[in-house]
Amino acid sequence: MKTNNVARLADHAFSTCRTCMVFVPKLQSLCSGVKPHRQPKKAWQTQMPANIYLVSPTDQIIISSWEERCARLSLPVTRGNFPEWWKCVHDSVLEHWWVNRDEYDSALKQIGQAKTDEWKRRSMALDRVKQAFEGLVQNDQSESRTATGTKSGQL
Repeated sequence: MKTNNVARLADHAFSTCRTCMVFVPKLQSLCSGVKPHRQPKKAWQTQMPANIYLVSPTDQIIISSWEERCARLSLPVTRGNFPEWWKCVHDSVLEHWWVNRDEYDSALKQIGQAKTDEWKRRSMALDRVKQAFEGLVQNDQSESRTATGTKSGQL
């Protein structure tokens, strides 16, 4: 994967998770009193079920499990909460690739190693996204530290 594509994807997933922190609680409040229907969903071998709320006979709200996890994350990203953030970013990327197969195919093509199993190449591509995400949050916090001082435990 080209570095700029990896960084763009990591940034997109990070932004999506931060958006979920705001909107998922609001959506859940609209679903107050509505019993969700759990919909099994997978992207390759990763389970990503979603809750479907039928809020009217013609309207439904769908919130995936990774979006719900995003809503419970805290900022800034630190060494202590990085694993939780990465799990959400990871699942966001998988869902993105599942829906945008051209981007997924491009990511695998950038990895090369056509004779290697697809799941291994996908794992290598995800490793690159993880490295880009780590760099992204480190840069984000470096800029933040300049303005606010150093906070212990930050990446």
